[in-house]
Amino acid sequence: MNAFALIVAQSRKDPDADLLLRRIQYGSDEERDQALLDLVERARRSSDPDDWNAAGIGFHHAGQHDQAARIFEALVQRYPQTDVYRLNLATSYSQTEQIELCQNHLRQLAEHGSTEQFRQLGREQLEGYERFVGFTEEDRKLRELQIRALRQAIQRPERSSEDFIALAKLLILRSKFEPEGDSLAEATLVVEQAQEAFPQEASVLEMLVACYLRRDVHNRLPGVLAQLEKISPDSAALELLATQDDEKARAFSQNIHNRSTELMRAASSGDTSVREAALQDLSKIVAMYPDNSDYRLQYAFALMGTGRTEAALHEAQRLAREPIDSHGFHFNLGQIFWICGDPVQGRHHLDLALHYAQDEQERQDVRDRLTDLGGQ
Repeated sequence: MNAFALIVAQSRKDPDADLLLRRIQYGSDEERDQALLDLVERARRSSDPDDWNAAGIGFHHAGQHDQAARIFEALVQRYPQTDVYRLNLATSYSQTEQIELCQNHLRQLAEHGSTEQFRQLGREQLEGYERFVGFTEEDRKLRELQIRALRQAIQRPERSSEDFIALAKLLILRSKFEPEGDSLAEATLVVEQAQEAFPQEASVLEMLVACYLRRDVHNRLPGVLAQLEKISPDSAALELLATQDDEKARAFSQNIHNRSTELMRAASSGDTSVREAALQDLSKIVAMYPDNSDYRLQYAFALMGTGRTEAALHEAQRLAREPIDSHGFHFNLGQIFWICGDPVQGRHHLDLALHYAQDEQERQDVRDRLTDLGGQ
C-alpha cells in the first residue's frame, strides 16, 4: 500500500531477530531466503510466540503476505489478548485486500485492546485504512455521485475516452465493496462501448485488457491484444503480460486459491465477526473472478455452512450451468444441492460424479455420501 500503510510490530526488543529482518529487507535474494529459514527455525526450536511473530514479520517484509497471515492467524487464535499479534494480522489482511477481515481485527483492537494506547492505535489505523481504500460512507456517496455523472457524460456528443475509463474504474472499485451486484460486468460493457467510440485509443484497449483478464466469456482477449499491439506496440500492458512468466502466474493463482480456501475455513469460525467478515471477503474474490468455478464452489459451501441455504442454492444453480466434466466438481455441487433442499439436483450431480470418477475410491466416496444423505 502506498499512500497509507498499516504497521507491523515486534512484541519485544530482539537484536537477533532485528538482524535477520534487516537482511530480509535490504539483503540479496539469497540472504533474504536464508534469513526467513533462520526465523522459522528459531521459532520452531523455542516455540515462543514472539519468535513466531518475528517470523511472520519476516514473511511480511519479503512480500509473502499470505504466509505471514497464516502465522498471525495462529497466534491470534492462541493468544487473543496479545494486541501486537492482532495488529500484525490486520496488516497482512490489508496487503491481500481482505478488507472485511482487516477491518474486523482493527475494530476489535480499537474496542477491546488491552491498553488505551493500543485502543487509540486501533482507532487511528482503522480510520486511516477505511479512508485509504474508500470504504467510508462519504466515499460511497461520492463514488455513486461520480458514477451517475459519468454515466450521463458518456451519452453526450462531446464525451471523451477518459469519461469511459473513469466510469469503468469506479465500477470495478465498487465491485470490491458490493460484490452482490454486477458492477464488473457493467465496467466491461462500458469499456466495450468506449472501444466502439474510440477504436484507435490505446488507453481504452488497455482498460479492456484489464477487464478481460478478469472475465472473458466470449474469448475476446486475443483479438484485443492483437489490436493493441498494432496501435501501441510499446504499451505497458503488453510489456507486463510479456514479462509475466508462467511460474509467476501460477504462483499468483495459487495464492488466490489458497486465500479462498482459508476464507472458506474462516467462515466456519466460532467467532461471529470473523465468520461474517470471511464470507464477505470470499464473496469479493468471486466477484473479481466470476468465471472461476472453484472460488464460487467454495463460496457456496461457506454459505451452506453458515445456514444461508437460499444464497448457496443460487450459487449452485449458476455452477450447474458450467460444462465441467469433473468428479470433484459434481461431487461437491451435488452435496450443496442436496443439503440445501434440492435432492433431485443433488442426486443428478452425484450421479455425474459417479460417472466421471477416475477410480474405485472416488466411486465409493460417492456411494458413501449418498448413503449419508439418505439417497440409497
